[in-house]
Amino acid sequence: MSRYTVYLDRCPQYDSENIYEVLQSALSVIPLLRKISGKIVIKPNLVLAHPRIATDGFTRAEVIESVLKLIESQAPDNTSIEIVEKAGLGVTTASMFRWAGYKKLTRKYPVRLCSMEESKQSILVLKNSKTHKHITVSRSMADRDFLIFIPKLKTNVLFQGYTGAMKLNMGSIDSRERIQFHDYRLPQKIVDLLEYLNPDLIVTDGVRFSYGGNQMTQKGMNFGLIAVCTNAVAHDMVCAKLLGHEPMQITHIREAVERGYGPNSIFKRFPQLDVVIGKIEKKLNVSKVLLIGDCAQASVGIEADRVIRIKGCPPTHKRIIWDMMVKLFLLAPLVRPSLIIDGFILYPIKKLKGWLVNLNYKPLQRNCREQ
Repeated sequence: MSRYTVYLDRCPQYDSENIYEVLQSALSVIPLLRKISGKIVIKPNLVLAHPRIATDGFTRAEVIESVLKLIESQAPDNTSIEIVEKAGLGVTTASMFRWAGYKKLTRKYPVRLCSMEESKQSILVLKNSKTHKHITVSRSMADRDFLIFIPKLKTNVLFQGYTGAMKLNMGSIDSRERIQFHDYRLPQKIVDLLEYLNPDLIVTDGVRFSYGGNQMTQKGMNFGLIAVCTNAVAHDMVCAKLLGHEPMQITHIREAVERGYGPNSIFKRFPQLDVVIGKIEKKLNVSKVLLIGDCAQASVGIEADRVIRIKGCPPTHKRIIWDMMVKLFLLAPLVRPSLIIDGFILYPIKKLKGWLVNLNYKPLQRNCREQ
């Protein structure tokens, strides 16, 4: 089974340099399936952007700029970059580009803005679709070599409370097709679009989280998150979980899983068990429980068929990783031969060396320097 990585990092404010650093860190962990090169298309969430009534429900220009900086650092000189979008509500995409601050980016970076309603279009035949037999997209989208989705982290009443990378595709198709099958078949339609419109890289704007009410004009709150992934299903599962949703209860995520577009679970390798951190007074009757730390082991009223204990007050990172590996057969990302040798063999030797160095050494007591 393929492994999927979703990279989450803190980003408290809209600062393109900070977000760019997050993206660099993410790509040092997440391997791209193909190089960022050729005809690159960026698809944001720009269904509606207005300086007064829709200030939080679209992908901010600062996030777009950070992705443009990433492309500059990784792509060869002969690449082309287009931001392709189709706004909603029957308003012009060009106005959304302007109000969102995207037009200013064209003066700083070699990027072209493509409004689908005024651009050349292509028809793509879907072979495995349950809804559309074909879809109409911009020619830039059809001919691209590398596709980057930049969704906005927000809720949507039409999608069981969550909208993410997969739903972003609704803005990739013609307006007439966009409204077709916008009924109980909507989850199938969303997954159908992945046949041709499957992103190579996803960067989610979660610096502010947009929630409640109308999904176009809803207000936001500070969330401080950037999420990076290369698989739309894995991305949506993790982001839905962050918002308190059970991913497999969201119909279009479950549909995508069943059709093999991503992982079938977030924590498939993690066993079903209850975890106790710190002393608790209430009774707990479970099949399997993990007690982390000495305080948790002092809890009374815990009844379980199996109890796994990790000692320490508090237990060290090394102890937790080792016990999880030995007692639960879970291999954390830090379980690598080089790190095991370094942590369990070389580190004790270095500690012994430090003890010997200080054996006959009396440290001098110094007064604090006056400020």
